[in-house]
Amino acid sequence: MDWSNVTAEDLVEALREVDWSSPPRPLSEFFSRFTVPRSSAKWNSRLKCNLYYYRTNYFIMIVFILGMGFLRRPLAIVAALMTALSIAFLNDSFAGTFNEKVTRTIRQFSPHLAAKMRPPLTPVIRGRPSAKRAIHICGQPRWVFVLVFSAVSFILWFVSCGLLTVLWAFALGLLATLIHASFRTPNLKARLNTFREEFRAVWRNYTPKHGRTETLAALAVATAFISAPRVEFLSRMFSSYRIGVDRGEEIGEGGRQAGISKWRLLGWRLPRPKCRRSKNFASHSQTPFIHIIHPPPLFVFPNSTIPSSITPIIMDPTRVFVKNVKRVVFKVGTAVVTRSDGRLAVGRVGAIFEQLEALNSQGYEIILVTSGAVGAGRQRLKYRKLLNSSFADLQKPQVEIDGKACAAVGQNGLMALYDSLFSQLDITSSQLLVTDNDFKSTDFRTQLSQTVNSLLALRSIPIFNENDAISTRRAPYEDSTGIFWDNDSLAALLALELKADLLVLLSDVEGLYSGPPTDPNSKLIHTYVKQKHLGTITFGDKSRVGRGGMTAKVKAAVSAADSGTPVVIASGFVAGNIGKVLEGQRIGTLFHRDAHTWVTLNEFTAREMADAARDCSMRLQSISSEERNKILLDIADALEKKQDQIKVENQADVAAANDAGYDESLISRLVLSPAKIVALAKSVRTIAEMEEPIGRVVKKTELADGLILEKTTCPLGVLLIIFESRPDALVQIASLAIRSGNGLLLKGGKEARRTNEILHKVITGVIPETVGEKLIGLVTSKEEIPDLLKLDDVIDLVIPRGSNRLVSEIKSTTKIPVLGHSDGICHVYVDKSANMDMARSIIVDSKLDYPAACNAMETLLVHQDWASSEGFQDLVVELSHGGVTLHGGPRASSLLKISEIQTFHHEYCSRACTIEIVDDVKAAVDHIRKHGSGHTECIIAEDKKTAEYFLKHIDSAAVFHNASTRFCDGMRFGLGAEVGISTSKIHARGPVGVEGLLSTKWVLRGNGHIVKGDEGVIYTHKNIVSISSES
Repeated sequence: MDWSNVTAEDLVEALREVDWSSPPRPLSEFFSRFTVPRSSAKWNSRLKCNLYYYRTNYFIMIVFILGMGFLRRPLAIVAALMTALSIAFLNDSFAGTFNEKVTRTIRQFSPHLAAKMRPPLTPVIRGRPSAKRAIHICGQPRWVFVLVFSAVSFILWFVSCGLLTVLWAFALGLLATLIHASFRTPNLKARLNTFREEFRAVWRNYTPKHGRTETLAALAVATAFISAPRVEFLSRMFSSYRIGVDRGEEIGEGGRQAGISKWRLLGWRLPRPKCRRSKNFASHSQTPFIHIIHPPPLFVFPNSTIPSSITPIIMDPTRVFVKNVKRVVFKVGTAVVTRSDGRLAVGRVGAIFEQLEALNSQGYEIILVTSGAVGAGRQRLKYRKLLNSSFADLQKPQVEIDGKACAAVGQNGLMALYDSLFSQLDITSSQLLVTDNDFKSTDFRTQLSQTVNSLLALRSIPIFNENDAISTRRAPYEDSTGIFWDNDSLAALLALELKADLLVLLSDVEGLYSGPPTDPNSKLIHTYVKQKHLGTITFGDKSRVGRGGMTAKVKAAVSAADSGTPVVIASGFVAGNIGKVLEGQRIGTLFHRDAHTWVTLNEFTAREMADAARDCSMRLQSISSEERNKILLDIADALEKKQDQIKVENQADVAAANDAGYDESLISRLVLSPAKIVALAKSVRTIAEMEEPIGRVVKKTELADGLILEKTTCPLGVLLIIFESRPDALVQIASLAIRSGNGLLLKGGKEARRTNEILHKVITGVIPETVGEKLIGLVTSKEEIPDLLKLDDVIDLVIPRGSNRLVSEIKSTTKIPVLGHSDGICHVYVDKSANMDMARSIIVDSKLDYPAACNAMETLLVHQDWASSEGFQDLVVELSHGGVTLHGGPRASSLLKISEIQTFHHEYCSRACTIEIVDDVKAAVDHIRKHGSGHTECIIAEDKKTAEYFLKHIDSAAVFHNASTRFCDGMRFGLGAEVGISTSKIHARGPVGVEGLLSTKWVLRGNGHIVKGDEGVIYTHKNIVSISSES
């Protein structure tokens, strides 16, 4: 690698991609196991591994040593800040923004003073500036501030005598880092997790010929940048960016970024290595896609291209390029800027402009191409013509108003609205009207680029439109007759001429569909691949307004994409779409020159996956009960036979989760021990031995003589199960689906990816071809979930198993029925009549048997008579010795001297619980009603009357008397297994087994019976048989 070609901007861009937010390793681990490397290659490999693994520790150590140096010379801190600020003023964007912020602040207190601080006007000769515009700060040339700050910093460095001290401290920090990284034996976790396979692959082609010297030089430069003050161009690397290899999988439990991020040492922007393609990568990815997930920046600087967001953003792997986008062309169509009655849609346009203002303030260069002048003008002229018409004129056939006249009238009103809206947002806009013939001149194109660049440098938003009033083009419009033929092709042309990084076409539909958007069978195409979609798309009629419709948009998008400018067609009607596009979310349809390398031409879409599961489900229902049982028994045998393979993949997932620092509760759910595998195989066999659930007659009634009505059980159809962390759930759910004759789509957590894949492979491997392995589909990408949740015509039930956030998000984003519980806040109430020895045993089991389970106790309610007893004190001690962190309500916290809880509605899923003192059983019931989640509640009492009151008045899915809450489980209830626990009161409640995956249908058998006004029909309504009253 030639380091002479690496610029300072490359280093800054590289450093921003390093995860400096990773927690430091423990000191006991940091200062242990030192050995001398046996060879130069071993030393080189160890150095890279340790620099990656202990990056945060090294950063803290160097900063600490530098801090000690600065403490010896406190005045050097001010000198360093002044030096950094003087360098920052050399950046045009920073200087311009600094001047703008200062001037705006002063304007609020003294408009007169702010007016004096305006920069002098640049003389203009024949429409062109006579000289290049100089950057001014507070009315003075920039170089004045640079000289002043440089001089002050030089004096401070001289007075403080701190330069040598800081340099020595910095050198000492680098030396300490080098020594530690050279002799510390790499941690075992760093070898077991996916860092091994990804990190080495990334570095395979990155290692320079003289790796040692250049690695040290890189470390020195990196630390120098990190230690510098936080100024504009250095703020990017302090924004805590995380970079990882995207495998299209979901965020894990509790909103934590699941899976393991694979890091590039120091994040250098070097050529992409030729990595071996791993079987674990998504099918559409030929190389690892790098994506960024970022928290909100502390400050917004002008060159920052990061949309502010509080929620972590999941970037689509095909849209990672947006992180480098700066100049964007937006095109809004007539259907977007006008209402159905032809008037301007002020609210919609205002919402779009607010998004553009936010992007402009974040440093994006915005270029707007607008339509709508003809439509707006036509509406105004129609109104004017109506006022000036006589009754006789109204009886005559109405002649269509000339479009060019409409354009002349409408452009004035359109720009008046735009200017007014932008002025309210403190944005300056400019109007540029062009025609097809203009672009035939090379001089025009050159001058256009210069003008637009000048406007963008001044933070003005250029607004383009075709000058229809004087255009010589005649309909019909054909692309072959000129350079552009509508505003879509104009936007594509401008994106090319002005060297835009992205073109966004806002339309009245969500994107490009495979057919007319009104056709329910049409599918939204997220990524357009010319080799796949060309000639297969059926275009519907264009919108009520506009010129070319979707056909024109696709032609313009393909043209721009082939020229190197990515294009996104998205809806201008959905609030926040612009920001989502620039965050890399899967919005609209993407056109990209390299799309054919990302998406396989035979990709399996979400709908196709669901349709395949439904077809296989129908074939599964058609086979005999014995054949379905055999499939389940084969699955159980395969699980036991392939224990070793399952164990290896599961250990890799657990090691990766440990290294990522996941919560103990999540890791405990992730572990799949040999005993668990045997128990899973046993539960599968139990399901196979159950009574045949499909086609069971629930009720049989004779309606009339010879007219028999039957109520029979039948499968629901296709189930979508989304679960987090627990791979054993995959086996249970798949077994229940096969037993109940349902098709199944599974989406597991990213943290259990390897385990889920091997389990899915084992299960589908034994499904016969007569049924089809696509009966159980494994969704590998989180980006597919929104598409699946829209398929309410194919998927019949969604069962989310995971955190409250996961369940709540799914319920709010789909029309498909959702079965599940969002929280598992289980209560145990100890009545005054309770046997304390029994209570202690039940409570310890409810909390410590499996703290991460949803049926573990989270809140302990104790009758006030037990509050000061020795037995209660012993119970508290036993919980504490079991590692349980105790939190208390207002009464318990003061009594037990423990921390007071902020809210009782809290699920710990770990070794922690809440304790509160209540007056009696009625107070306990009121507390549970107010703070419970409707999952499982328990009373420990010897008084039968009190216990019955509790059992009767608690409205939860499961209510126990003198029994551990851990019994609330499908297997323990004799259901064989469970797909989850439902707190809903409709369809299924509590642990959901096979019965919860079935519906019923009415089968009526007659012999030519007709209603005919009920004449001659004698209804008997005789109950013939009633096998079960449950469904």
